[in-house]
Amino acid sequence: MIRLALVAALVACGSSTPPPAPLAGTTAERPDPRFTDPLALVPANSDIVMRIDVAAARKTPLWARYGDRLLATLAPALATCPEAPLKDLATISVGLVLTDANGLFVIRGIDRDRLHACLRRPSDTKTTATFERDHVVLTNASGNQNLITFVDRTTMVMHGSKGATAEGLRRGLTMGAPLRKDPSYQALESRMSPGGVFSMIMPGSSQVMAKFATQIGERIAGMVATVHLTTTVAFHVRVITENPAAAARVLKFLEPAIASARQSYDTVDVRIEGTDVVMEAGFSEAQLDMIIELVRQQLPS
Repeated sequence: MIRLALVAALVACGSSTPPPAPLAGTTAERPDPRFTDPLALVPANSDIVMRIDVAAARKTPLWARYGDRLLATLAPALATCPEAPLKDLATISVGLVLTDANGLFVIRGIDRDRLHACLRRPSDTKTTATFERDHVVLTNASGNQNLITFVDRTTMVMHGSKGATAEGLRRGLTMGAPLRKDPSYQALESRMSPGGVFSMIMPGSSQVMAKFATQIGERIAGMVATVHLTTTVAFHVRVITENPAAAARVLKFLEPAIASARQSYDTVDVRIEGTDVVMEAGFSEAQLDMIIELVRQQLPS
């Protein structure tokens, strides 16, 4: 998902169509209060809600070694652009509905003017940028398009990537933050381990969790996961069930996956806390080096 948010939406530094007029004057200079909520523009029926806190990651010991390398791997054109639009990238959030080919990504911290200047530069990438009246269309080699707009100087919204339309983008901007009023979602959010640089919530109603619940014959309220950076990388995953007996059965079902995880991670701890199955795992810098290299190899050159 990071790749979708940064590569598909941002890597396209270079425009095949000169902008008729700068977009800088079409949006507010100060943050728009309608979009400051982290759950803004996250659909009520999201199957997966994710948030990446890049600003928090920058404060961790691992960022000094891996931060620039990671950004260069995910978005090489932007990482080398003189305007440095990624310099102040703060957060990326999205709610994905798996039956919909499009999503709305809210990307905070990128300066609008620096990004637009970068997009106007010639580029070796296969993605072109076309400036419209109130948005930019990024078209990749496959013909898929991502539409981006800024609701204020440092809050960018991306809509894409199959069949995205300007009307769909504008309609999405009126969504508000419906999950903020959903008590079941708020209950899941409260179960997350604090301080993660990455978080993911999958409610029990999501396609993935509904399939999982059917496989084991238990009702699952949802799953929450966080990634924490210190001198190592640690994962915290929590599956929320109805009662302790159900949690025990879920743990039994997960035993093969847990055994596999023990072969891949330096540390794995699994336990039951009340109605929840909790797994904590971590890996070393050497493993992180390997993972980043694998990611780099999978990305287009």
